[in-house]
Amino acid sequence: MIRLLVFASGRGTNARNIFALAKEYPKQMEVVGLVTENPTAGVLQYAKSEQISTMVVPLPTDASGSSRRSEHERQILKAIKHLQFDYICLAGYMRILTPQFIERFPHPNWSVSKIINIHPALLPSFRGMNAYQQAFDAGVKVSGVSVHFVDAGVDTGPIIHQRTFPRLATDTLESFTQRGLQQEYRAYREMLMALATGTYTVVDEPFFLYIQMVGEQ
Repeated sequence: MIRLLVFASGRGTNARNIFALAKEYPKQMEVVGLVTENPTAGVLQYAKSEQISTMVVPLPTDASGSSRRSEHERQILKAIKHLQFDYICLAGYMRILTPQFIERFPHPNWSVSKIINIHPALLPSFRGMNAYQQAFDAGVKVSGVSVHFVDAGVDTGPIIHQRTFPRLATDTLESFTQRGLQQEYRAYREMLMALATGTYTVVDEPFFLYIQMVGEQ
């Protein structure tokens, strides 16, 4: 059994995917709460309909720059201090976490954080914002998605799991993105099930820790 705390900012399609997985496999995982900085996020109503505890922590209005980020994260820590969880799952969370926040959540077994993110590209390529646009504009023949542990950099953390999909000759950016989203849902589900059931192999590499799921090709 793993306990998950989900962070999301908008419609939360990846968050909904995680909620559905936990509902389908209640003996393997539990979602203990949802955190958002957006009071109008569409994912809020969905979480409430699933009886998932929600915590809205809006950005402070009386600070700016680094002090605003620090104060916001301080408020998040206060809001979640009563929760017990094994992983924080970023699912369309549109804030970059500070190194100080990340350092508060070390993994108990590996030299990584216990914060997980889904990125819409095959890392280390196309880091940062608008990754589908970046990959599409680059004319890649094969793209993909990556689940990774979060570190102090932007999309630089150890890769856990990746899925690929081909770019079709008929693809528009919209169709390319939609097919990528389906792979995001699958990748997050596969990775969480692997962590929940212990069906993975930890492989030490020179620069990162990779969790290869049993049976993965």
